[in-house]
Amino acid sequence: MRIRRCCVVTLVSLASLLPATLASAQPPANDQPDVSTRDDATPPAYKLAKGGLATSVADLTLTRDGVEVPIRVRFPTNAPGPVPLVLFSHGMGGSFDSFSNLTEHWASHGYVVILPTHADSIKRQREQGRDPRDFARDPEAYRARVDLVGRVDDLKAILDSLATIEEKIPALRTLDAKPLIDRESIGVAGHSAGAFTAQLCVDVKVRTRSALRGERIGDPRIDAAIIISGQGTTSRNLMEDSWKGVTRPMLVIAGSKDVSGVGNETPESRRHPYELSPSGDKYLLFIEGATHSSYQGKDGEGRRAMLVASEKPTTDIAIIADAVAAQTLAFLDAYLKGDAAAKDYLARDHVRAIDKAIHAEHK
Repeated sequence: MRIRRCCVVTLVSLASLLPATLASAQPPANDQPDVSTRDDATPPAYKLAKGGLATSVADLTLTRDGVEVPIRVRFPTNAPGPVPLVLFSHGMGGSFDSFSNLTEHWASHGYVVILPTHADSIKRQREQGRDPRDFARDPEAYRARVDLVGRVDDLKAILDSLATIEEKIPALRTLDAKPLIDRESIGVAGHSAGAFTAQLCVDVKVRTRSALRGERIGDPRIDAAIIISGQGTTSRNLMEDSWKGVTRPMLVIAGSKDVSGVGNETPESRRHPYELSPSGDKYLLFIEGATHSSYQGKDGEGRRAMLVASEKPTTDIAIIADAVAAQTLAFLDAYLKGDAAAKDYLARDHVRAIDKAIHAEHK
């Protein structure tokens, strides 16, 4: 995987994982109260039911510097006013089919979600005549094809093309026919390689091979980030001070069995984006028993990835998916919609009420 001409970094695909022995890890040291002892006043999980807005999906292709960027747009069709935008970046080898249940959930609660299919997608590699079995034959070589800067450029191209996207999808309008996307409320989310992509978007500093210096390639239009199964200092591109300048709100999601057959990330290093970033609007959701691909729940791509990788979550996958859905939507509502109740939900770590396997911190 490269950052332009940089060294290979440690990432893993959500859709193309190899069979591997997944190592267990000890749970985080922070103590969490058992749900059975909590006060009955603890609120239920945040907005787990489908939202009240009807949704639709449209696919189209953008062009960036002569390169095609296929995108999928999920959006509410009966929103009374403009709604925030969330960009979602898939893992290595994946596609815009990733996290379909979660992104549909967001859309039903009033978000436009745009998911690109990056150049490292197995689907796109197949279309270009490459053998999709290359990943299984040599995953490290396949990983070297992942261009992180190119991924960030894909997301920037989407932001540069919002007017074009709205023109090509006439349904992207409010009830009074105004543009649906609120340009002043934009978030980014990603899983695995997409988590690295999302981190770069909010100014996580990377170290390059050609020059041992920090480099930031973020986009100021992005207001907040969700990092699902991200990277820490086990990556040669990241240092302990890589997160020092991250001042935007960030939610980090990891699990105690989140390892893979490719790369050297550990459950502990997945926590680094939270632990090494400065205090202020930072959140950690840590799920005991969650594996690398389990955060998607039972949607198609997530299930296939778990089967291929022989992942065995030790917490019910429905509980994992509920925790991710609740915490991510609360985070988006708090920081893209300014919802005080959502921010209070986050500040009180109420997501822990879902199950005793759910741990949460904030700072």
